[in-house]
Amino acid sequence: MEVLFENKTQYTKELYDEYLDFHTKKYGIKELVWYIVGIIALIAISILGFPVLKWKVAAIWIIVLLMIFVYTREGKQTKKQYNIVIGRKRDFIVYKFYDRYFETNYNGEESKLYYIEIKKVYELEDRYYMYLNKKYAFILMKDGFSKGTDKEFREFIDTKGLFRIVNVKNQ
Repeated sequence: MEVLFENKTQYTKELYDEYLDFHTKKYGIKELVWYIVGIIALIAISILGFPVLKWKVAAIWIIVLLMIFVYTREGKQTKKQYNIVIGRKRDFIVYKFYDRYFETNYNGEESKLYYIEIKKVYELEDRYYMYLNKKYAFILMKDGFSKGTDKEFREFIDTKGLFRIVNVKNQ
């Protein structure tokens, strides 16, 4: 198959930090709100003191505390992992877009993904964030296209999935 678009994006610590800020604004607050709502509900049940539910309340408290632990630990591990990975001088990801799928190449490791796996795409002034789920996204810099232009890519990718590109004004 013929490569329709090719993009080479250098991942740096600054680029990833900007992505983490963007991600936290989009998803982090929502997740935190649900944790807080859950804790408030558990406190209310505990204060009301339903005798039949006392052992269940204790079990729920343990589950909530574990969820909070996992939630906070996951963010720290993600940041630590990327700080290690992005520590090198030349961390480029090469994206090749074909008609039905796209490939990534990072330090010799190749991956093939179908467009249906992309859940959401955000367009910023100078980059795209292509989310595979609420935790993982690819970053494509608009000036990194060596084949095709970012405008052509936008039109192309906008027709490939069950998502629509969300244009985010200057952060």
